[in-house]
Amino acid sequence: MTGKAIGDMLFLSPRTIESALQRLYAKVGVSHFDDFAEFCHNKNYHRYLPRRFLECKRAMFENNYDLDEW
Repeated sequence: MTGKAIGDMLFLSPRTIESALQRLYAKVGVSHFDDFAEFCHNKNYHRYLPRRFLECKRAMFENNYDLDEW
């Protein structure tokens, strides 16, 4: 997924996502997604996916409020 797609899902800016990925890459000693994917595969982390990434949910309002009444 792109940084923008991840940010939209988590309600964060793409730049925040990119910064978090760069910190993550630095912690494991890689500089590119492909290297990170290989690291995860070697550590057997490649099978983990948080449940919240399986479904895209958005905040929905149950009531439609008429803002002119406020």
